[in-house]
Amino acid sequence: MTAARMKEKLDRAARRGAEAALRTLAEAARERTPVDTGRLRESCRVEMDGKGAGGTVRYGAPYAAVRHAAGPAFLADAARSPAVQRHMAEALTRELRTEMR
Repeated sequence: MTAARMKEKLDRAARRGAEAALRTLAEAARERTPVDTGRLRESCRVEMDGKGAGGTVRYGAPYAAVRHAAGPAFLADAARSPAVQRHMAEALTRELRTEMR
């Protein structure tokens, strides 16, 4: 395999792995999100940056920032959870292994 092909595969694996890890985090955050109407929980989504491996989990409901400031921080709580961190690492590893076969 050429160096260029290896870089291409690694870049693709990194992006897919990061997206899989962020989806895992988003699901854990959704489970911690309080439900009144369900709009806040449903507005949680993963957004990937351009073509790289960067991305974020965000809530799109108009009142999400107000709810976040009032606490508890369900996204931050999910991100600090060792179990969620382990699942995120497993998702990333799975994508890397799949791509590098």
